[in-house]
Amino acid sequence: MFEPDAVLERIGQGLLEALDASRVLDSSEIRQFFDPANLKERYEDWVATLLHHTGELDRRKLFRTMKHCTVECESEVISIRPTDHQEGEGWAGQSDIRVVQISRHATAEEVGRAISLAVSRCNG
Repeated sequence: MFEPDAVLERIGQGLLEALDASRVLDSSEIRQFFDPANLKERYEDWVATLLHHTGELDRRKLFRTMKHCTVECESEVISIRPTDHQEGEGWAGQSDIRVVQISRHATAEEVGRAISLAVSRCNG
């Protein structure tokens, strides 16, 4: 997690490190990973971490101004997809025209700029 005024290079480096640490699930892991109880537990842990990190006590206030993007890396291209905040804790994807793409080999600062652009395209 980064503070709102974090340097773009640090934000980009965070994403590059997350991508380096990511992996494809083995077929034997898929059922457990997507088990609804496990998904709910991981989500609630994530929310608790956000509440603690921000010092926010009200879950609704935490999500009210939150921006959300999804990220995937395929064929050495990072795609950052902005979303529309629907209400509460819900987001919906946008059309592909708003997706920001950048090379997996870009510098951390360039990746940080791409993240900033994608976040600026989020609605809600």
